[in-house]
Amino acid sequence: MCTTIRNVAINPLKPEAANQNANISEDVLRYAVGLDPRQFSASYPAWIRVIGITLLLISTACQVGNSTPGQQIAFETERQGDFIYVMKADGARQTRLTLSPLVQDAHPTWSPDGKQIAFENGVVFPIYEIDVINANGSGKPTPLAKGTSHFMQPAWSPDGKRFAFVSDREGDVEIYLMNKDGGGVTNITNAPGKDWQPAWSANSQYIAFSSARDGNYEIYRMNADGTGQINLTHNDADDITPAWSPDGKQIAFASKRDGNNYEIYTMNADGSGQTRLTNSPGLDDEPTWSPDGKQIAFVSARDHVPPAYCPPEPCNLEIYLMNTDGSGLLRLTNNPNLDLSPAWRP
Repeated sequence: MCTTIRNVAINPLKPEAANQNANISEDVLRYAVGLDPRQFSASYPAWIRVIGITLLLISTACQVGNSTPGQQIAFETERQGDFIYVMKADGARQTRLTLSPLVQDAHPTWSPDGKQIAFENGVVFPIYEIDVINANGSGKPTPLAKGTSHFMQPAWSPDGKRFAFVSDREGDVEIYLMNKDGGGVTNITNAPGKDWQPAWSANSQYIAFSSARDGNYEIYRMNADGTGQINLTHNDADDITPAWSPDGKQIAFASKRDGNNYEIYTMNADGSGQTRLTNSPGLDDEPTWSPDGKQIAFVSARDHVPPAYCPPEPCNLEIYLMNTDGSGLLRLTNNPNLDLSPAWRP
C-alpha cells in the first residue's frame, strides 16, 4: 500500500523530482513540507498539488514506520536549521522528523519499542523542553518537561519507565531521573563539577556518564538510583560520551588521551581493557552501538578539509559506521552541515 501511495504522490511533481531514486530522500521530504515549493509543477491545479504533498508525507510515515528494528539511526542535524532526522543504518532514506524552523532540536533517544523518539527542544530562550515524537513522523511533539533551566541530553531507560537527563535547575549541571510522564524529577548525581551525558545499561540497572568532578572529564558508572558512583577511566585527558554495549559488558567512549584530538575507545564495564578503535586526524566522538553489538556509529570530522578538532575550529561533522574492532569504516552522511548525536533504534 505504501508503494502505491508513493507512486501516486510523485505524479504531480516535476519530471526531474519524479525520476529520483525510489527511496524518499531528504530533498524530496524538504519539498513536501513546502520549503521549496518551486519543485512542484505550477501547471497542476492547487488541489492536485496539495493531494500529492499529503500522499508523499503519508508514504514517508509508512517507510519510516515499517523499517526493521535495529536498522534505523536517529540523529541531530543543522541542515537548514536544527532538526531531528532518521535514516537507515546504511545512510539511505535520510528523513526529517521535526519540522519547526524556530526551535533547536537535539540529542534524540529511542523508546525501547522503537516507536517514539524523545529529544531536547530549545523552544525559545529561556524555555527548554524534553519532547516526544512518534518515530514515523505522525502527530505532533508532546512536551514531557519544561522550565527556565536547561533540560538536556535525555536518555530513555531500556525498561521504558524513566528518563535520565541533564539540567542546571539547581545551579550545578547534574543528572536527573524522571518518570516517563515527566513526574518524579530527582537529582541522582548531586556532586560538585559538571555531570552529564548519561547512558543506560541494557538492564536499566546502571548509568554511565561523564563528570568533571576530578578536574578533567572522566567516565563514571553509578547505580540507577545514583548510588555507587565510581570513576572508570582514571586518565589525565578528557574522556566523554559513554555508550553501553547491548550485552552490558562494554562501554564505548571518546578520549583525548593520545593527543589533542578525540578518538573512539572501548573498555569493559569495570573500566579494564581500555582499547583505542579509531585513529583519525579529525575528531571522532559520540559512539552508539548497534542493537546486535556488531557495529558502532559515531561522529567524525575526519573528512573535513583540513581535518579538524572542533570546537573551536569550524568544521563539518558527519556520521560514520564501523565494526566494533574499528574495521569496516562507512560514511553515512555527506552534506556541508553538521550531523551529530546518532542514536540507534532498539
